[in-house]
Amino acid sequence: MGYYSREELEQMNFNHLGKDVMISTKACIYQPKRLSIGDYSRIDDFCVILGDVTLGAHVHITMYCHIGGGKHGVNIGDFVSIAYKSIIITHSDDYSLECLHGPTVPINYRGGDEGPVEIKQYSLLATNNLVLPNVIIGEGVSTGANSIIKQDLEDWYLYAGFPLRKIRQNSKKCIEYAEEIRKKEMESGL
Repeated sequence: MGYYSREELEQMNFNHLGKDVMISTKACIYQPKRLSIGDYSRIDDFCVILGDVTLGAHVHITMYCHIGGGKHGVNIGDFVSIAYKSIIITHSDDYSLECLHGPTVPINYRGGDEGPVEIKQYSLLATNNLVLPNVIIGEGVSTGANSIIKQDLEDWYLYAGFPLRKIRQNSKKCIEYAEEIRKKEMESGL
């Protein structure tokens, strides 16, 4: 996997570009001026990111993910990982066909659901998750593979199944590790 150099990243004119950011040369970033990336974050091969998107520090977006922030925005907190082929969207068409659909149709003829998405710090989305508009994924949430997330998820729980349900409470041990990392970064001036 090849990554852009710091110089190449700076030429893309991101809204914000943190320290030691890694972006694959095979990722597609549309409108980089609308993307903010925190320190030490990484975006892997074949990811597509567009619209208003904010990534915190130590965020990992793995291969084949799609994040469509649109005008409502996707906000991803620190120490979040999003696994292979996951999709996050802030607009979904109306599938009843009571209106038209798609970006080629004037907005007053379209319907659907739209709104922001927030994924709070320490969360982990498993492979092939779909996050729909108007969702807040709480702090320390983890999800099972193939999850469809269409409602807010409570802090510090594992969710899985179809329909999605709360499985068990998650450990908060990761907070200690994150604090150690932040402390070392501050001490070393990184």
